[in-house]
Amino acid sequence: MRGESVKTFLRHDAGSGELHLVMADYWDGQHEETAYTVVNGDGMPLRGRADMDGVTVLGSAGDWYVKAPAGGRIPVRTQAGQRSGTVRIGCQRATNPRRKCAICAAGA
Repeated sequence: MRGESVKTFLRHDAGSGELHLVMADYWDGQHEETAYTVVNGDGMPLRGRADMDGVTVLGSAGDWYVKAPAGGRIPVRTQAGQRSGTVRIGCQRATNPRRKCAICAAGA
């Protein structure tokens, strides 16, 4: 993920059944992830959409969307004011470029 922009995608949480919008980035030798709960039109957490796991999210804050199979856009709404704490994981390659990093190898 070195030198690339923020990656935004959906992740299904098998424990709660909720769908999360995840923003992942590499900064200052660390892999960072922040997750936001995806909600339906009524503002309730969207559950049971394991088929959406890993789908790339396009757009920007307030205008997130995924591409619809038949063309067009499906909006992705997040719960206002709610997010996880940012998780930071040190990259093994930051201190030694010869070391392998599982996160870099996965492209996350």
